[in-house]
Amino acid sequence: MLRSAAWSRRYGNQVQEVLNEGPGPPGAAPPDLGGELRRRSLAVKARLVDPETGRVNYAAAADLPELHELVQLARLLPAYPLSELRSRSERLAFWINLYNALTLHAVVAFRVRWTVWEAPGFFDRAAYRVAGRRFSLQTIEHGVLRANGPVPYTARRALAAHDPRAPFAFGPGEFDARIHFALNCASRSCPPIGFYEAAAVEEQLALAARAFLTAETEVVGRRITTSSILRWYRADFGPDLVRFLALHLPPNTLPHGQDVQVRFRPYDWRLNA
Repeated sequence: MLRSAAWSRRYGNQVQEVLNEGPGPPGAAPPDLGGELRRRSLAVKARLVDPETGRVNYAAAADLPELHELVQLARLLPAYPLSELRSRSERLAFWINLYNALTLHAVVAFRVRWTVWEAPGFFDRAAYRVAGRRFSLQTIEHGVLRANGPVPYTARRALAAHDPRAPFAFGPGEFDARIHFALNCASRSCPPIGFYEAAAVEEQLALAARAFLTAETEVVGRRITTSSILRWYRADFGPDLVRFLALHLPPNTLPHGQDVQVRFRPYDWRLNA
């Protein structure tokens, strides 16, 4: 089963789910668990994701052997020593890949049909246990990858100062805004599902940013219309949003001057199915 019998633990009034509880695969853990996670995730992507449209065949996922193998591998994560991720590149690839694999698993486990908002608290509920600690999608994105940046439209941070998961968060100088174009939230306006290789993560993030922003950005006269992601996380992209866009779009895409208007597309939260 993709959701074990022990998936639910209650803290106060909030149900906190852990989707990788249960016995793992027989035998020793692979020496490169992060790399194996990426390989198995890519095998799932090859079976479920249309390469032309990026749409996901979730209806076929529950019985897919490759997804069951990925879930089995995820059950090794509770004992995984995160200290093995020594470089920034290894950490970036690991946490991005974990987020995208967990999102896909959660859509199937929660039986989402039309939008992730069908599952109340989707981003807090969906979680894996890693190195003995619970990491939800919210914790991975805002706590770890965004250097514990504030959750949009709130003053809340994913990790308190003395949270035992805080040492695994990226520092402010390590934060890379391009992660926003690599994290897939199972919605049509999200970046496409991707799984990243530590040795090539810089180049892959550059490609992801360029591809997503090129597809989402329209210029008419002196008006730029782009993804709402850049509105929600505006502070992550620096003080000059137009300059950030210019760095990641083909040359001469944007108008020059001071009177440029930036607008944002409505976000399509329908399932990318």
